[in-house]
Order: sequence, then C-alpha cells, then structure tokens
Amino acid sequence: MRMSEKPAMEFIKKRLAEIFDPKMAKGWDRVIQFEVEGEGDLYVEVKNQQLNIVEGKHEKPDIKIWIEPQTLIDLFSGKIAAPTAMAMKKMRYEGSMGDAMRLMRVFPAKK
Repeated sequence: MRMSEKPAMEFIKKRLAEIFDPKMAKGWDRVIQFEVEGEGDLYVEVKNQQLNIVEGKHEKPDIKIWIEPQTLIDLFSGKIAAPTAMAMKKMRYEGSMGDAMRLMRVFPAKK
C-alpha cells in the first residue's frame, strides 16, 4: 500500500506534530498506539516534552485507540469529540481516563 493510499495516517502524522503542546506534556511520558482501520498502525511517543511518531506497533503502549480513518481526521480537526466517536462506535479506547483527558490537552484539536 502506497502512502497516498493512507490519507488518515498521513494526516495524523502531520497534524499531531502541528498541534502538539510540549508545555502540557511536561511530566507526561506516554506511548499512544493508533490502530487505523484499513490503513495500519501508528504510535506516538511523548517523552521529555518531545514528540516521536512511528508507523507500526509498540510492544507496551500506555494507551490504545482503535479508530476509523475519517473519525481520526475529524477527531484531530476538532469536528468530533472523542466521547461522541466512542458512542457512535467509530472509536474504541483502552487506557486510563486520566490519560485520555490529558491526551486531548497535549494534542488540542482546535489549535
């Protein structure tokens, strides 16, 4: 599969780098695994207020998110809230609720 065939993956790599707020990431070192339906896997490492985005699976992510491609784009564009996406069964989340809330502050969609 060529990269152009993975629009959500390409979008999220660029978008997360744009909206990352290192101040909100202070003291919050986490690995977030995204499993994007039909496009593959991507994980985000937040460590020492730095961001690293890698295609593939991480062995021990702190947070796992299963999501449809368009929902991923909408979520980080500020068009849909995570609770709404989960209620519509377009997204599933595994991890602590505190991490879920912090994730949306570290990556504010409306930036």
